[in-house]
Amino acid sequence: MALTIRLDQLAFNLSNVYLYCSREGVPDSVKNNKEIKRKRLSMRCDCKWRITLFQQESKLWIFRKAMNPASMVHNHPLISPDDIRQPWPSTVFDRIAFYANQRNLTTSETRERIKEDFPDLVWDERRFYNRLTEERKQIRLRDSESRVFSTMDLAARVASLASADHPCGK
Repeated sequence: MALTIRLDQLAFNLSNVYLYCSREGVPDSVKNNKEIKRKRLSMRCDCKWRITLFQQESKLWIFRKAMNPASMVHNHPLISPDDIRQPWPSTVFDRIAFYANQRNLTTSETRERIKEDFPDLVWDERRFYNRLTEERKQIRLRDSESRVFSTMDLAARVASLASADHPCGK
């Protein structure tokens, strides 16, 4: 089970913290009667479970019992702790970034190299693809910034030369 954390609606009152089940609400496709746009289905099932934490003046936190009985029970089976995705070590992300910078590698080649480099890694295709895509996006951004700076530098040099040759510049 994952949680969504919300603070009290009033910004100045931080004494209430609400923990909701991450499966609260209904999928947008159901709510708005729209067709599903992605392959992976939404996990949302309108679960009403929540916990309210209240911070006392003594700075101790207490659970506040909910008045709505539906908020005390999940309406779906809970995930076993063994089935919870474990985070990848930062070395995996560093290696993905390293391979992304080798621009001649395809996604398939990068995937195979990561699997070879980390044979014991529990593979998560979506995590890999999202990270590789993000790295490539950052590379394109850095390249664009570099081209902009080069162009600005060149424009400044041209302007400097043009003003030196101009009769008013002498």
